[in-house]
Amino acid sequence: MVFRIGANGTGFKLLHSFTGGATDGSYPFFGKLVARGSALYGMSQFSGADDAGVIFRINKNGKGFAVLYTFSGDGTNGSSPLGSLIFGGAKLYGLTLQGGGIFAKGTIFKIDPDGTDFELLHSFPCASGEGCHPYGDPVYMASKKTGAALYGLTFDGGSADFGVIFSYKLK
Repeated sequence: MVFRIGANGTGFKLLHSFTGGATDGSYPFFGKLVARGSALYGMSQFSGADDAGVIFRINKNGKGFAVLYTFSGDGTNGSSPLGSLIFGGAKLYGLTLQGGGIFAKGTIFKIDPDGTDFELLHSFPCASGEGCHPYGDPVYMASKKTGAALYGLTFDGGSADFGVIFSYKLK
């Protein structure tokens, strides 16, 4: 569920209760919401048309809930998004635990806040020490000298197969 509560513990209001299925999400508990203007953005690990997870938006007042993007679980976009979306400039960035490309070991993606222009940026191969099964909250950092990059963690892979810390340079 998505809810609002005051800092002093009063004023609880239920904003959205997830029902699963093709037009809603389920199990959004691995990440937090990110705010931009009057909207909140988040992901759920499951549901959507292929039960591979969704990206959603809801207004802070609880109105206007919408699934912006549905993951298909195939090689085109990944599945099981875990963690939080982050804003990097005008784009949202996130990670999926599985799917993406021939490796199906997780992805890095970006999408516009209106749900258009989804782009799979990287598929994790779990080979050559690169890591696989990314999750958690990626970090966006940008500087004039080095450009923009995402940083994050994987659950598996690396020299001992206990995960890696990665960076991905954005173009």
